[in-house]
Amino acid sequence: MDDMDKELTIARVSFRALGDEWHDLVRAGYHDDYNGMGEMYSGVTTVENKIGQMRHWGEGIDAWTARNDGRLVGILTADLDGEALTVYDFFVDPAYRRRGIGRALLTAALATPGVRQVAAEINLANTASRRLFESLGFAPRHTVGWYIRDGEGGDDGHPADDAG
Repeated sequence: MDDMDKELTIARVSFRALGDEWHDLVRAGYHDDYNGMGEMYSGVTTVENKIGQMRHWGEGIDAWTARNDGRLVGILTADLDGEALTVYDFFVDPAYRRRGIGRALLTAALATPGVRQVAAEINLANTASRRLFESLGFAPRHTVGWYIRDGEGGDDGHPADDAG
């Protein structure tokens, strides 16, 4: 780490306690590969949709934060259910990337007492995330298969939602 990162601190906090502080990180890190990724983010087509969905699904989950001299420069959100940790979102300020912040956040989350299993949905196009997770022992495993019917029923990626 260089001088700018000497004051880097990692902490686990309630996601709700962060208020809107994390919005700029999401705006800086959002890309079109999020569109349609993951069931809980169906319908996400813009960064503001992404922020709205994170706010909606963020009640009751934890966040691991990285701060440089008090400034939020990275965040990882996850839910701990018994011994299983599910990583939802992961953003590092573009000016701070390639400095080990992502690794520090993920390592801190993995070190949570009682965690025995960890899952994360990684976009295959995001090679940096794939490399990071693989370097910490993660391996790709498909545990669900999506059945998609294009056409009638809406544009949120879940046309079957209208059936019933």
